[in-house]
Amino acid sequence: MNINGEVKAFLSWEQVEAIKKQWVAPGNAPESNWELYRDSLRSRSECLAPYVLSAYDGNRLLGMLGGRVERGDVVLRFGYWRLLRLPLQKIMIDFVQTLLPEDCEELLRRTVSKVVEDLLCRRADVAAFDFMPDDSTVHRFLQEIELPFGMKNSVSQRRIHWYLNLPTNFHEYQRNHKGLMQKVRKFETAYGGRHEYRLLSGSNEIDDFCASAEVVARSSYQRALHTGFLNSREDRGKIRAAAAQGSWLAFIALVEGRPVAFWSGCRFENNVFLWWTSYDRDYQEFSPGLVAFTRLVERLMGDGVTWIDFGGGDAPYKERLGNESRWERKLCIYAPTLRGMLAKGICGLDAALGNLIRTKLKGLANRLKSPWRRFMARKVSGHPA
Repeated sequence: MNINGEVKAFLSWEQVEAIKKQWVAPGNAPESNWELYRDSLRSRSECLAPYVLSAYDGNRLLGMLGGRVERGDVVLRFGYWRLLRLPLQKIMIDFVQTLLPEDCEELLRRTVSKVVEDLLCRRADVAAFDFMPDDSTVHRFLQEIELPFGMKNSVSQRRIHWYLNLPTNFHEYQRNHKGLMQKVRKFETAYGGRHEYRLLSGSNEIDDFCASAEVVARSSYQRALHTGFLNSREDRGKIRAAAAQGSWLAFIALVEGRPVAFWSGCRFENNVFLWWTSYDRDYQEFSPGLVAFTRLVERLMGDGVTWIDFGGGDAPYKERLGNESRWERKLCIYAPTLRGMLAKGICGLDAALGNLIRTKLKGLANRLKSPWRRFMARKVSGHPA
């Protein structure tokens, strides 16, 4: 299909605000929702500017690529250990919303050419297309496109992304997850009359959620690794943006008024996207995180939810609770500068090590991760070994 497309760049908040009415409808992609995009970027201390490229055929919007320019780094890891870190400036591409026919690669070519141009002009050291599905048109195109020597990544970071496709009713879910229901009964029997569940979604409930989640998260291994819910300005900004349009949700399990597990994310139509979860290790015997998730599923199915997205990563609970998955890759383009080439070398080695651990060494890695996570949780909480 031959379209005489034009790519326009919107690289300041004033320019991005001006195209709000043209913004591609979010559908099932929360990253491209206007309010979430704007407010979450403004709450990021590392964000320097928005980065939006829009493709047009005359006045008709054909597609959009969105992200940000930020201060960041590339890191060489071995498991949870950080071996090397290089600070740099990044163009992070969070989403590609396309209204284009599948064979409209000329417009994709022009959009990517603009990204390359910005790297050549030293607007950033690297541009990262953040985990595109392996079977997507964008992924295939970025793998095949010819770029100036040395700018394309040789090895890309790969991860699995888990989902839960829900059955037609909760009774069927119970039949398919008898082990989870046993844990629910064990928990609710042990704390009969002393437990409760709370579903939160309003802006006036954000402070209550953050306080409750902090009680749980501050002693988790995720906090020791500076991941998960951090109760940060960015996290609160993300929640406020979602709550303002009625899409935020959180679920907390409590025992005698004390939070012992939580889940939080956002909802668009019949789809829920989970952001954070954690549980109190003092109640580990009763699997409060799994119990809370099961009761959350019951509430969500009663409200018409059919799909739950756990996000990328190979955490054991995602594989246990999900029933569908896909593989994704982070695809990078590097500036032809010394810092850009150093970043390429570090990222390539990190991706190769990570891919090896997630495939051939997966069994060994899983055996080492559990005791390491327990150690990190004890370290951050001050619990004895």
